[in-house]
Amino acid sequence: MKPSVDDPSGSVCRADAAGGSPVRLAVRGLVKNYPGVRALDGVDFHLAAGEVRALLGKNGAGKSTLVKILSGALRADAGRIELDGQVVQPAGPAEARAAGIATVHQELSLVPELTVAENLLLGRWREAGTRGPLISPAAMAAYAQRHLGVLGVAIDPKAKVGALSVAQQQMVEIARALSYGGKVLILDEPTSSLATAEVAALLELVRRLAADGLSVVYVSHRMDEIPRVADSVTVLRDGQHVATRPISEANTAQIVDMMTGGAIHSHRPRTTAAAGRTVLSVSGLSTADKVRDVTFELREGEVVGIAGLLGSGRTELLRCLSGLTTPASGSMRLDGQPFRPRNPRQAIRAGVGLAPEDRKREGLALGMSVSANLVMASLPAVRSRGLLSAGRERRTATASCTRLSVKTPSLRTAVGTLSGGNQQKVVLGKLLNAGTRVLLLDEPTRGVDVEAKDQIYQLIRDLAATGAAVLMVSSELEELFEVCDRLLVLRDGHVVAQPKVADTALPSVMALAMGGQQ
Repeated sequence: MKPSVDDPSGSVCRADAAGGSPVRLAVRGLVKNYPGVRALDGVDFHLAAGEVRALLGKNGAGKSTLVKILSGALRADAGRIELDGQVVQPAGPAEARAAGIATVHQELSLVPELTVAENLLLGRWREAGTRGPLISPAAMAAYAQRHLGVLGVAIDPKAKVGALSVAQQQMVEIARALSYGGKVLILDEPTSSLATAEVAALLELVRRLAADGLSVVYVSHRMDEIPRVADSVTVLRDGQHVATRPISEANTAQIVDMMTGGAIHSHRPRTTAAAGRTVLSVSGLSTADKVRDVTFELREGEVVGIAGLLGSGRTELLRCLSGLTTPASGSMRLDGQPFRPRNPRQAIRAGVGLAPEDRKREGLALGMSVSANLVMASLPAVRSRGLLSAGRERRTATASCTRLSVKTPSLRTAVGTLSGGNQQKVVLGKLLNAGTRVLLLDEPTRGVDVEAKDQIYQLIRDLAATGAAVLMVSSELEELFEVCDRLLVLRDGHVVAQPKVADTALPSVMALAMGGQQ
């Protein structure tokens, strides 16, 4: 189909007759204010029936606020939303769903101990508008089977959701959203936890749903997905609509430029000196399941990326090195001495620290302050006569925020209120304050906007330039090529190659990771 495009004046124009797709969703002049911040500043865009619109922008651009308004979680201060030409003002998510706007958030809202059918009909276990008996389990299962069948997925309606894979849970969430009879589906970072093959299946599903007339707003930080799934892109920056273009007229470089205002400069030259002495050596390392006979060395000033598909043993390898998992066999040596940490505390004391993939659950204490999080792994350094020194804590935290460009209203601000990029910087700052020399980074830019990614890349290279050794896992191969000197390619727990980045190419690495030919 031919995507709709906003005209330069910001007014909304209908898709032309040749496209054959009337406007499904129109957003006109949306404004949302918070104390001291205008999150949305007169945002306009429209979406045609059967169109997939990528909604892009760095953290703080207004994407989340716009999604929350469309989904009924927030009320706009000004402007209006029209669905099929009718004004809708949802006072809550239930009203938004009833009007035809369904949202699948990045953090899934399923109940693990309930079945697929029970989750799909959550809150609707009685016949609509009645106080009669609960819908029978058989009827619930049949209902779930019918809606899962629309997506073309085979999931047992009687299975507990907690026993499903993340990809299957995502499908259940989408089936539940569509079961309300939605006309617009909003997908917020739907592939952030999916493997490559699962991503491809989801993108194919989105295209199929759009072909059947569903309109989709697709929010993602993964730039490689956008041309594969979207008809058009809308870019927000600082709460304002920057541009809406057909995907055929917006390549990655142009999109990034619109998102950042030209602030990002990719493919920076290497700034580190040649790798120095070996800091960490691993020989024949294996776990009970995921890691199999892994051998490699990591040197001072070197950034080594771990490439591989989800399930290849990437995270499990880092967990072994950080003391979270006990190896079944093999050996590790740190600075030439035997290294076998029994827990993360021992590893950090030895100079090895992990920034985990799930920073909110494993890397931060969300309810505690930025300052407290920055020093929690280095408490001896901020004590005075056995007691915590508020002055030392403040000086340490201030220095970290300056060094890492952490944007926070105050050191006393709860870290859970910061953006994803700033939270990740706090995780890194915590490790650096503990004197970490070997940094283990598991998906360090997941859920982070393009500007924060650029800052984290530069930070990693700067740390390597000072002699730190970095081992980094990322599901985005382009990211590894951007920041790493060398790669470990994992497949089924084995290291199948250790190429230098300068001597290889992305297709070759992908082929190795997938078991294909170079």
